[in-house]
This record gives sequence, structure tokens and C-alpha cells, in this order.
Amino acid sequence: MSRSRAGILAGARQCILQYGTRKSTMGDIARVGGVAKATLYNHFRDKRELYAALVDAEVDALISRCASAYAAAQGDPLVAGLSEAAIGVTEHSVLRYVAANEPLVLGTMSQPGAGAGWQRARAYAAELLGAEQPCAAGDLAVRWVASHAAWPASPEEIGRCAVAVAEAVRVLAAAEVSPGATGTQETGAHA
Repeated sequence: MSRSRAGILAGARQCILQYGTRKSTMGDIARVGGVAKATLYNHFRDKRELYAALVDAEVDALISRCASAYAAAQGDPLVAGLSEAAIGVTEHSVLRYVAANEPLVLGTMSQPGAGAGWQRARAYAAELLGAEQPCAAGDLAVRWVASHAAWPASPEEIGRCAVAVAEAVRVLAAAEVSPGATGTQETGAHA
């Protein structure tokens, strides 16, 4: 990521925390991000495009955090990865601000959809489960993690719940690759 783009995204994070998503202007974001307004507009046409890029960057950071926990797990790596991702969402300062001050924006942001961030999260979850493409089991994991944007929990509670979620994800993943009652392959549902 270029230094300008990184500065813009950092400026967007800071402006959201200071002014909120609606009151932050492109001028504010450029100023706080340390770039010229023209540079900002060279990267993003409007706030909607900028905020989409910010969500994508935050999803990438969360996937990286999850992958590190998964790789370093002393116990069950799926539980470790799920826990770390849920804690990351729970503790995310911008999500906490938006949840407290702009709940309609949070509702829109946390709705699973076809956006690039959701697709990367689904693909990563499928990869961890050994699936070749996004699957219902991976979607379950992603949706549970995303639910912490609206319903944050303590690390202890997250750890306890992650054990049950990991088990449910594994059961669903096994059912998806097993022949169904009609002898056809289950492919999983996508939201």
C-alpha cells in the first residue's frame, strides 16, 4: 500500500472517531491523513468509495491477526483464530464508536454481502476449513465474528463461545462435503 493511501485510510479512521462517518468531510480526511485534497481524490472519488477501502483494509488486518493466532495456537487452531478475530472486532475503536453513535451505519456495515471484504473473509474461512470455495461452514464462522461488532463480549466469553462455534463449524463443514440424502454434493449457502 502506498504511503499516501495509508495516510488517507489512517486519516479516515481518525476522522470517524472525531466527527463520525457522516460529518467527516473529504477535506478533513485529507488534512488529518497528511495528504493534499487532490491526492485524496486521485485515490477515491467519494467517501463511500473511501469507506469501502477502509473496511477492506480493516478486514485484511483482521484476517492477518486471525492467521497469526491460528498459526501460533497451542491448542485448537480454529478456536484460537475465531477467538482472536472476535476479540479484534470487539476491541476495534472505529466499530465501537460507530456502534455507540451511528447504529444504522453499523447495521449496514455488518450485514453480510457481496463486498470485497466479505468475500475475502469468506474465502479465508473456507481456506482454513480446507474448502475450495466459500461455504456455509465458513459463512457461519464469519457471521459469528462479525456479530461482535454489534454485541461485543469479553475475551473470556469469546473464548468459551469460540469452542462451541468451532465445533458447529466443523460439523457443518463435514456435512457439506458428505453426500446428502439424495446422493448429491452439498455446496453450502451464500448470503
